[in-house]
Amino acid sequence: MRVDCFLICDGAQSVNGKLYLLGAGWNTLHCATFPYVHPHLALTLMIRVDWTEADEPVKFAIRLEDEDNRPVAGGPTIEGQLTVGRPSTAVVGDPFDIPLAVELNNLQLERPGRYAFALQLNDQDQARVWFRARPSRG
Repeated sequence: MRVDCFLICDGAQSVNGKLYLLGAGWNTLHCATFPYVHPHLALTLMIRVDWTEADEPVKFAIRLEDEDNRPVAGGPTIEGQLTVGRPSTAVVGDPFDIPLAVELNNLQLERPGRYAFALQLNDQDQARVWFRARPSRG
């Protein structure tokens, strides 16, 4: 199992095995004041599951961390479990993709700095996508 993509976007949807992204791949938030509440963002990821891992549950967790890789107090934690099956049309050995789009509303950031969304699969660290919160220039 591996993570093929993990992005921060302005908006995203996962529909029929595809990811639809809007404003993907940014890494800076310009914030008028701190604490700052960002109204909306989306996290998107594509997990590739090997043939031998199909039909097994995949536990995932995403949490917000500070620049020292510590969980942000009161920050969002998204958890869930997925299972990908083998469709009847699959060829032995084919890998399978799991596209996910997670919407986050009203993300609160107490101070400027570097943050990261950290992804775990089956309790193992897999990927991080970072961004910097900066004061807006007046």
